[in-house]
Amino acid sequence: MKPNSGAVRGALCDEIADALQALWERRPPNDAAMHQVRKDLKRARAALRLLRDTVGDAAYSQENVELRDAARPLSGVRDAAVGLEVVRELLEREKKPARRAMLLEVRRTLREERSRARLRLLGGKRLAAIEYSLQDVGERAEYWRFPLHDAPLLRAGFERVYRKGRKTLKNARSEGSAKSLHESRKQVKYLQQALAIAADGGSRRRRSSRSGQRRLPTASAMIMTWRRWRQKSWRCRCNRRPSASSSRTSRRAGPSCRRRP
Repeated sequence: MKPNSGAVRGALCDEIADALQALWERRPPNDAAMHQVRKDLKRARAALRLLRDTVGDAAYSQENVELRDAARPLSGVRDAAVGLEVVRELLEREKKPARRAMLLEVRRTLREERSRARLRLLGGKRLAAIEYSLQDVGERAEYWRFPLHDAPLLRAGFERVYRKGRKTLKNARSEGSAKSLHESRKQVKYLQQALAIAADGGSRRRRSSRSGQRRLPTASAMIMTWRRWRQKSWRCRCNRRPSASSSRTSRRAGPSCRRRP
């Protein structure tokens, strides 16, 4: 089946819905959930790249920046978790006491970095801001309108992803730096994900319903569920009876229940 813009938009919204579900399925989200959110958002950005010529440069730039900035705060936790896993594997093989002592010191440092990264993410309003950003992208994507004959536009988007992958691979071969290799690896992943979307014809939820599997909720339904869940939590906080000391503080500070972080 050849994908069309609506099916690619469905794949984009599916990944956003999966990211939202991973965030509010467990509170606070663990390292595995944050890693899953990052993977979902990478696939969402790959679908968005295919739609660039269909939705226009302005809409593409807005949603790409929104998805990129939503995933960025999660990278600190993920990087520290990967480092801890590498150190654990090294400790299992290393027998020399001096080297083990160095690895144990590295593990302690990485654990502190992971704790600080989680505190920065979960201690303030960053997590709520990520959820709002994903909700906004999903809602705007639902209102996109596409031309009837959109195959040339999707082909142009795919060719752009391919050319960028070739360009970064050429740079990685000539420079050989860690930065160029990382960028080439990232673009190859985007190309791989774009190929998977093109081969599958778009939305995973639509394919599962056609094949007779358990019907999954649509992306828009999951976003609306998340919105109702957030509104319920706001009402619970607003209706909570304050203590005598906190009521004096709240009168000085003014209303504390706001819709946006």
